[in-house]
Order: sequence, then C-alpha cells, then structure tokens
Amino acid sequence: MVRLIFVSVIVLHGMLHLIGFAKEWSLSSHDGLSRKNLIDFSWRRSKAAGMFWLFTGILFTASAVFYLTRWESYWLVAAIAILMSQTLIIIYWQDARYGTIINVAILIALVFTAPAMAFEKMAEREIASLKRHATPDRVMITENTIANLPLSVRRWMHRSNVVGKENANIVCVVQKGSMRTRPDGKWMPFQAREYFSINPPSFVWTAKANAAPLIPIAGRDKYEDGKGNMLIKPLFLFTAADRSGDEIDESTLLRYMAEIAWFPHA
Repeated sequence: MVRLIFVSVIVLHGMLHLIGFAKEWSLSSHDGLSRKNLIDFSWRRSKAAGMFWLFTGILFTASAVFYLTRWESYWLVAAIAILMSQTLIIIYWQDARYGTIINVAILIALVFTAPAMAFEKMAEREIASLKRHATPDRVMITENTIANLPLSVRRWMHRSNVVGKENANIVCVVQKGSMRTRPDGKWMPFQAREYFSINPPSFVWTAKANAAPLIPIAGRDKYEDGKGNMLIKPLFLFTAADRSGDEIDESTLLRYMAEIAWFPHA
C-alpha cells in the first residue's frame, strides 16, 4: 500500500509538470497562471523551457516505473527529476512554488526507500549465489539411509515424514513473530525469510523488525564457505553492526546445525 502511494505521488507530480509544458507551448488557456517568471524568456527560450517541463515530468514517471520494477538505481533518475523540477519551480515561483513541498516529500522518501531497495538487492544476490552453488543431486531417504542413526533421530525422521522421499537441496523458511535485542528490551514484531543450502552447508537470513511505527530495523545473517557475517541496519540506512571473524563463523555454523531440525533430511 505504501509503495503504491509513493508511486502515485511521483506520477501525479510528474503529470503536473505538463501544465508548464502546455503553458509555454500555448496548448491551454492557462487562465489561472500569472506569467510572472523570475527570468523573462524569449519566444524560442520559452519553448525550450516548455520542453524542460515535459522532460522533467517524463523523468518522474520513469522513476516511478523503475521503482515498481525494482531497478536499484531508480533513485538517481528521481533525484535528477527533483533537481530539474526545483530549478523550474524557482524560475516560475509565482505559479509553481507549492511544488517545492512535493519535491521535498519525494526527496525524504528517497532517503529511506533507496537504502531499503539496496539492502533487498544485496540479499537477493546472496540468495542467488546460494542457489547457484547448491548441488543438484537427489537422494532418496530410506530406512537403510537412517538405519545407523540414534533412535531419537530415527524417530524424528519418521515423524517429520521425510522417509521415502527425496531430499531437498534448497530449503526456504518463512518466519513471523517477535524479537528483542536484549533480555529486558522491548519486543518488536518481525518478519523474516531464510534460505538454506544443504550441500554445501550455507544459509542467508533476512529480517525486518519494527522498532516503532515507520522505524524498521533490517537484519541479515549468513553462513557461506565456512564464513559468517551479521549485518544490522536501522532504517536500512545506518550500519549498527557488520560483524565477521572466528566468533561469528562459529555462531553461524552453530545456528545452521541447530536449524537442521527444520529439514531433517540434511
């Protein structure tokens, strides 16, 4: 819903720039416009200014399309459109000054949406890498396969209904619940998605917790090639933690081993 509102505002703002185009190209009566500009244009320059209005509106619309299609650099197109728009607004201040409010609102939205998309794209690349390196071998889990396992493990294999089925090479787990950053901290609702590769053992976990309304905290935990990394970014913008090293390697491996219970064929 928020995404659609954001896109709608950008598209509507872009369409409003057509008024400036129509004014300079005499395509409307423009009775409500004052024609008092900061710069007095000649006939030829007024036509060029009209095209500038048109091109700015197209840029805003294009940035909205790029955002919907999740192109990571959409913010750059939007930023150029804002710069061009504000330049025109200053020149046509008497008629267009209120457009500054929308430009500032879009700019603020970009500050938060661009890092969020960059974070999502980073996670998508890591998940794609996990899938690319996962072995495609299929193995049937049979009674003989689990015969030498401890009794409690064999029971779990039966109760989890994996005996008689092929193993999965990639597992996706969707999580929803509450979490907190310290034992006496406030519980925060969160949603997460985790991808596992069984061979080689690896995982990528991405989550978004809501510390407060409109204040998300993004997290990503991963284990790959025997190395772990933990990344925490409040508002997707600031890096609160980006930890690697032996301790993180051990803890992420321990996490992987603990979560094997969700896919016991591993």
